[in-house]
Amino acid sequence: MRIHLTVIFNTHGTADDAKRLVPYIKDCDLFIPEITNWHHIFRNAIYRLSRNELSLQDFKEKYIRPDGWSEDTYYGVLYKAIYEYQPEIYIVEPSRNAGLMTVKTNLDTRRHLRELLEDSDASKAMKELRIFFSKECSSNRKREAYLTHNFKSRITKRIGRSKKLLPKESVNVLMVIGVGHEAIFENLAFQIKGTVEKIVIDGQNHLDCHGNLQKLSALRRKGIAEHYSPSDEELLLFLFPGGSIPSPSLS
Repeated sequence: MRIHLTVIFNTHGTADDAKRLVPYIKDCDLFIPEITNWHHIFRNAIYRLSRNELSLQDFKEKYIRPDGWSEDTYYGVLYKAIYEYQPEIYIVEPSRNAGLMTVKTNLDTRRHLRELLEDSDASKAMKELRIFFSKECSSNRKREAYLTHNFKSRITKRIGRSKKLLPKESVNVLMVIGVGHEAIFENLAFQIKGTVEKIVIDGQNHLDCHGNLQKLSALRRKGIAEHYSPSDEELLLFLFPGGSIPSPSLS
């Protein structure tokens, strides 16, 4: 059996970001979406959705939050494509039991730190922000190590368990993950040692803050790979990637 792996590093904030993925989802045999902190009930549901064992409406109503129902959202488009084109799904990301930082924790901490800055408690805010940056980088370091560990072996076993995929001489595997994780590609390509393709889809290059987002991506990569200690200016960019960055007095 031959494995052709396509890894797409993309921005994943809008429906348009997801629409750019649809042609690749349509043509793949095995789809590895970026879904972390999952629960086994959700994992089983999305597997059933991809096998036409569960309707899209039931999936939306029973297994995801209402803000993911609409086709005007990233995941709304993604789930519809999975339902329509029925690739086999494989979630290789860590589950919620892995103890990694969740989206809710991330958003709540950012809100708290912005409030500290607004209250002119800049010194305390910057100390907590540095700790937060370190924790997020550590969480992503563990996450990347988890999803790349024995990647080919896991993929091969997943194909072997599929009546749909096992008879194929060649299996097209599509993996989608955020643009900030490009560094994992070399690890994946080394393991596959076959046909591997890398695609980067940056759907936010039209934004006024795109330059800041690129700088943030580089900063996070340094923190993940090098245990980098950022400057105060870089930390503020980390906290305010899409808007005006305050210049609080730290005296």
